[in-house]
Amino acid sequence: MAHAKQMGTVHAETSECEQLAQWSGAVGWKTDYKQLGGGAFDSWFNLNVSRPLRVTDQYSNRETAITGVPPEGYLPLLCILNSGHRGFFQGRKLEAHQAFLICPESEAFYRTPEEMRMQSLNVPLLQLGAAFETLTQQDISSFTSVTRAITMAPDTESSLVKTIHQALHLTSAGTTSGIPMLSYLEIEETLIELFVNVLIGDSGPKVESPNQRNQIKHVRVARDYIESHLEQPLGITTLCKIAGVSPRTLAYAFRNVLDTTPKKFVQACRLRAVRRALQNQTSEQTTVADLITQFGFNHAGNFSADYQTHFGEYPSATLFHAKNRLNRKT
Repeated sequence: MAHAKQMGTVHAETSECEQLAQWSGAVGWKTDYKQLGGGAFDSWFNLNVSRPLRVTDQYSNRETAITGVPPEGYLPLLCILNSGHRGFFQGRKLEAHQAFLICPESEAFYRTPEEMRMQSLNVPLLQLGAAFETLTQQDISSFTSVTRAITMAPDTESSLVKTIHQALHLTSAGTTSGIPMLSYLEIEETLIELFVNVLIGDSGPKVESPNQRNQIKHVRVARDYIESHLEQPLGITTLCKIAGVSPRTLAYAFRNVLDTTPKKFVQACRLRAVRRALQNQTSEQTTVADLITQFGFNHAGNFSADYQTHFGEYPSATLFHAKNRLNRKT
């Protein structure tokens, strides 16, 4: 990742989905990115890291499952710029002009579309609350108690996207004497005003149905178990026992929240685990066959084809590049 100036925008690019979590973590997000769509991964990330108010702009070419908890004390608003399919947030399809709001200290699920373009506005809750009270003479707490999708007026959405772009452009361009601070502070004020307008324009907090809330819980419990037991049996019987639900209920939960099946999710997690192990191997003796067995793949040919479909290269190529890096270091 590139280094930021004292005030400015960082631009970074990656071909590894999990790198995005590291970048998000640099500004306090606790995130997990899992590539679900097959093919070579490509992404870029623009991030303003210089002020308490933070804005980002990112692109990913493959469908991805993202789980995230916002930075402590922050309220984020995330806008999807795709004109067609916009993905699924908290198990519901995002419609046109919808952004999503994640409550402080809450974990949210987002299944992205292909060619996803997303901007985020992350504002300290105290700063946003003060502005909200000034502009509306109301307390903000009732407007920020539920993680949800919010439908924005088209002109508000357009202004928000444009102003986020201006903020990133201003701090990436700069001048020989530094960033024009007055202009940037006025942009920040505009962004906060737009955030307030989004909250006021929403028809009110949408309380999750018990069914939706339960589905998210089932997926979270199964996901946590899967990720910590990749080298153990992960059949549907095991996952249903862990989640405490029937196969049908678990299948519906994964379909509605992540738009995939438990079996495919397990396979994707294990493929990523093999890829990490190949990339991080420290021995010339490591073989692909060793890792196939370790992570429960029982047919080398099928594994190799699935790996190539998922990552755009064969496991032997990943291992070859890793060994080359190891040889250069030694």
